[in-house]
Amino acid sequence: MTESNPDRFSAADSALGYLYQCRVALVSALQRIRAAEEFTVALETLDDVVFDKEGQAPELLQTKHHRTRSANLTDASPDLWKSLRIWNEGLAAGTIPPGTSFYLITTSQAGDDSAAHRLRVAERDVATARARLHATVRISEHREHLDR
Repeated sequence: MTESNPDRFSAADSALGYLYQCRVALVSALQRIRAAEEFTVALETLDDVVFDKEGQAPELLQTKHHRTRSANLTDASPDLWKSLRIWNEGLAAGTIPPGTSFYLITTSQAGDDSAAHRLRVAERDVATARARLHATVRISEHREHLDR
């Protein structure tokens, strides 16, 4: 007889992820209000959190919440590659306009030498980040999240 896992069908992680989206949206909205910006905010449209200004979505926020496992944003991180894939597919399909700014907001840590760290607003180094991501694609044995 096998033991059953009572958490196997739990929606707790999904609910926490959605609440994290709401929290990120609220904090970001409060910052924009303080700066006297006019905007609308939407959840789960073009991305997890979307701020719309005059019918345009100049900023998309992808959120990732981890409750039970420690997560790091390494160069091969599925969280990072999934976000990049979503954004690239939206740009290619024309659902995301060129010039949109993309943000990945996560409970994970980005190591000092990672591509994700290089893509932060402060200390931004796009060329190094791009080189690291290209190198990751070339050497990765786990291509399932890189090829999509």
